[in-house]
This record gives sequence, C-alpha cells and structure tokens, in this order.
Amino acid sequence: MFRLKQRLERTRATQADSLGLSNTSATDDLELLVDKDGLCDGDKPETGNRHTRARFGRKRTHNEELCVASCGIILGRATFFGSEALNGVRTFLMKLFPTKASLPGVIWHDNNCKLVAMLRNDPEPHLRSYFDEVALPVDVFHFKSKHKEGDENCNANCNPALFPELTKDEGKSKTWRFNSSAAEQANAWFGGYQAIVREMQVDRYNFFVDEMIKRRNRQLLIRLEDNLHAPYFIPRHVLLKE
Repeated sequence: MFRLKQRLERTRATQADSLGLSNTSATDDLELLVDKDGLCDGDKPETGNRHTRARFGRKRTHNEELCVASCGIILGRATFFGSEALNGVRTFLMKLFPTKASLPGVIWHDNNCKLVAMLRNDPEPHLRSYFDEVALPVDVFHFKSKHKEGDENCNANCNPALFPELTKDEGKSKTWRFNSSAAEQANAWFGGYQAIVREMQVDRYNFFVDEMIKRRNRQLLIRLEDNLHAPYFIPRHVLLKE
C-alpha cells in the first residue's frame, strides 16, 4: 500500500506540472524514420505484408481466460485462440455480464490500463460506455511488479490506491477488502490440468474443464459456508434486467 501511494503521488505531481504553459511545439520532437528500402515507418509494400506459410502440425489454442470472484468462485471461462487480445477480453466480459446491471462494481485485470485506453478510443458509443460504472484497477501484484512507474496512463487510471472503497482501516494501517490475487490462485490450480488436456479433442476438452470447474466451485461453496461466510446466488432476472 505504501508503494502504491508513492506512485500515485508522483503521478499527481506530474499531472499538476503538465497544466502549466509550455513553449515547446508539438512538432519539436517529431522524427521521421526511413528503412533501408526507402519506405516510411508504417508503410506497407505493394505486395502486402502477408506471407504464405505451410503448417505441418496442429494449431493449439493460445490460452484460457478465467473470471474469478474475490471469494475464489470461478464465474466463467473463455478460450483465446490467437492471442490474449484486449478486444477478446472485453467480448468475454460482455458475454459473461450481458447487461450493465449484471456487471460487478470492480473488475481486476493484469492489463486494465490498456483496456481502459482501448475503451476510451472506441468509436462505438455503447462499447465505449459499457464499463463506465465499473472500477478497473490493475491487480496489486501485477501493478507493483509488472507495470512501469513511468506509465502515466496506468498510474492515473488503474492504480488500486485510487479507489478508497477497496481498502479498510485496521488500527493505524489499511488492508485490502478484496483478494485481488484470487484469479492468480485459481490459475495455479487450473494449470495443473494442462498435461492432462493437452492432447484432448475439443469436445472432450470442454466437458472435462467445465466439469472440473463446477466440482471446484461446489467444494469451495461448502468450505465458505463452513467458515461462516454467506455465499449466495443472484437471481437470473436481476442480472439480466436492463
């Protein structure tokens, strides 16, 4: 928490300095890059940039994406085929939470800063505003270990310390209300099945993975109840109302 607050204060100081007048022209640092073929950076050759390639083996999926509640219950999963693209993450979340009423108040993700930037630049208004009422911080582990301190967009929009609702006072210190590493902990469990499912066909793979997730969720619900927590199901009509 101390490190996150330090980064947040530095970001706010930088933003305050940027509000002052500057005599620097927007084009002062403009640089033109020309490659050895005489093409400007970003130009495509007339023949295109796609090349024919032969594949002599199977093409595997890229990864599985899990959506995990802070209590550890796995809410949904999606198979990503080419890459873990941000548009795919958004599509996965919009299918899992098909109405704004069904969205949680906070969605942690290890790359939320890029997701926020993509949402703000989306030309479609309904896609741009879908997550307006949702806090989108980067989870604590990735923010302090994987994200650069000089990333102003990340520090200004996705620093967990920006959201006081995520912490609570315990004596003289603050602690997190929610476990932002629940997804990483579920991934550690989920990764144990990789050697088993690696050679499965798609139908058997989907059945096996979904069945393991359901069994884990049932066991976790029993454990939560035994520990005097109160897990509950939200009625379908509440989640799907507009």
